[in-house]
Amino acid sequence: MRAISALALAPLLLAACQQDESIAAFLPEGSTWQLAELAGTPFAGRAEISFGPHGTVRGRAPCNSFRASQTAPYPWVEITDLVTARTTCGQIGQERAFLSALGQAAFAEVAGEVLILTSEEGREMVFRRTWP
Repeated sequence: MRAISALALAPLLLAACQQDESIAAFLPEGSTWQLAELAGTPFAGRAEISFGPHGTVRGRAPCNSFRASQTAPYPWVEITDLVTARTTCGQIGQERAFLSALGQAAFAEVAGEVLILTSEEGREMVFRRTWP
């Protein structure tokens, strides 16, 4: 009977030992990234994103903070379960463009202090690492 119990627990233990293969594992821990360009145009508003452990995503759009999930293995990215407040401001158009592009991101590339999220159509979001 104990052998059967041990076999039943094996997949759970194996899953617990697996490393994070999402983009978070390829970024400096606790790093924050500020949007510099959206679809080839400098982004005038302030938008930031950070990828945490266990697929957590947090950030700030021009008007509101947000949170989401991302568990796709690198170099893929899929921002899901996006939740944001509904405060409006003078940059709500930029916020909508940012959040829409974020929801369409499919691929990620990390190159030093630059993070690029790209949609299936090739639309790029270029982020630069911020320093405390």
